[in-house]
Amino acid sequence: MRTRILVLLLSVAGCGTPSTTCSPSTCNGCCDATGQCQSGTELTACGANGASCSMCAGLETCQQQVCRMTFQSGGGSAGGGSVGGGASGGGAAGGASAGGQTAGGSAGGAVLGGGSAGGTVLGGGSSGGGSSAGGSAGGSSCACNVSSACTGTCACDPDCAMTVSCTAPRIEPALTGVTGSLRAVAVSGTTVIAVGESQTIAKRDNGTWSKVTAPSGNFPYHLRDVSLVDAQNGWAVGTWSTSVQGTTYTYGMGLKLANGTWTVSMNSLALGLNAIDLVDAQNGWAVGASGQFVRVLSGAYTPGLPGNATTLNDVDVIDMQTGWAVGEGGAIRKLATGTWTNVISPTSSSLYGLVLSDANTGWAVGSAGTILRLASGTWTLVTPAVTNQRLLSVGLAGDGSAWAVGEQGVVLRNTGSGWQQCEAASATGVTLRGISVSGTDRWAVGDSAHRRQLMP
Repeated sequence: MRTRILVLLLSVAGCGTPSTTCSPSTCNGCCDATGQCQSGTELTACGANGASCSMCAGLETCQQQVCRMTFQSGGGSAGGGSVGGGASGGGAAGGASAGGQTAGGSAGGAVLGGGSAGGTVLGGGSSGGGSSAGGSAGGSSCACNVSSACTGTCACDPDCAMTVSCTAPRIEPALTGVTGSLRAVAVSGTTVIAVGESQTIAKRDNGTWSKVTAPSGNFPYHLRDVSLVDAQNGWAVGTWSTSVQGTTYTYGMGLKLANGTWTVSMNSLALGLNAIDLVDAQNGWAVGASGQFVRVLSGAYTPGLPGNATTLNDVDVIDMQTGWAVGEGGAIRKLATGTWTNVISPTSSSLYGLVLSDANTGWAVGSAGTILRLASGTWTLVTPAVTNQRLLSVGLAGDGSAWAVGEQGVVLRNTGSGWQQCEAASATGVTLRGISVSGTDRWAVGDSAHRRQLMP
């Protein structure tokens, strides 16, 4: 019987020369760039707000000026231990646990993913199987890093064993006249509505897709997001531009869906809008360029609230008094008692997608595979990254599973055992820009007007 040994790598290459006044053996955190000991967790003391690490505590290494976990496993084990964020000095035949997420995928679970040229809707299916968390008997070693670059047999590492087998999605037939990118999708019962560039509105009702004639505005517009309260009522937001004497001006606009008919509700808001979320058919919040917040109140848009120059890309609200918004440069805004305030973010990466299960629990995704978790009202960065691709949208199913999609067709899922790749990025994969999950229905849309239905 072989014993699995976890060997922790401590490397400070490229992270600067630490001061002798701070030692990782005595500092419970990291030694920052000034040689001072910073206590706390990875992104509250080491790598955030200018506290770039130069040397880290015993169970972390300095990677890209941030203290992170990394490890190498030597020798396989005839039994699977789960490996995650912490460390164990050794392991017996049963597999040592290293705290954090379980590396292995399990059978079951709905899936979305993929995409080809032509506008995107996918439907996922249940997984036929998953990766095994345990190392195989033998002496193969594995080393993985935050870029998901692996050597050897990496089933021991959640960063490298996060690809699971998933049922292929069904790619919906192309619609005549739909050629632009689809940016967002919403599901209500058997009705699916997708919106996108060039005033595109597509509707799937009782299994059939059709293109909806969008109402005319001042100028041709592009829709960025859609939110439904039921199959017949909802709102969509977007932007339109015009040039005057060589200067381009961009404005926000909104459509209202009432009793199945789309009308222009607001034709010229001061700034472009990127996202909207409703609490009912008459009330909600929209966000957009320069940090703008716009209320949908009593069935009409109200003037935008002043922003702080940081563009916001997504919003999710529990009610008109409570919610969150995310945006460029890791921006996080909190809505509490009806007032929006800034919240310190654990990342500087731009955030594009947000979903909440309640006021204090949810997920946000963004550039370079960034995933943030909201738990007990606090945001933390999920490490290591599962993909390096930009993640553009995230959805939450009723069973608590989360789904994220992004560039080059990458599709991730989290069924409670950590984030896993359902579909890895591909050079031929179509970028997926929006996802909506309702019951067992999972839909994703993306570039070139391609639609994919994710099988339940």
